[in-house]
Amino acid sequence: IAVGCLAVADKKHRFLIPWVPTMHFYFPMGTLAAYKALYELITQPFYWDKTAHGIFTGTENLEESPSGL
Repeated sequence: IAVGCLAVADKKHRFLIPWVPTMHFYFPMGTLAAYKALYELITQPFYWDKTAHGIFTGTENLEESPSGL
């Protein structure tokens, strides 16, 4: 925490001081994500863990893409 507070001690970065304790969660979660990615790279190299952003049934009218694309 002390290093984080020193990093944001400058006058123009002081508004970030309340966020310094969240770094204790941020870096371990990033480490877990990296290990998960490495595991998936080894066990399922062609798997794409994509986030679903909506439901597409394939029945909606879609505009045809311009030829040549």
